[in-house]
Amino acid sequence: MTPAQAQAYCTNLTKKSGSNFYYSFLFLPKVSLP
Repeated sequence: MTPAQAQAYCTNLTKKSGSNFYYSFLFLPKVSLP
């Protein structure tokens, strides 16, 4: 699994959860992995 695939999986999972947890990710700074 690539980092992009992992990010997409986590994003979809948090969206499906229906909680405010997903929205907290929107305000986090973007971090690039080496």
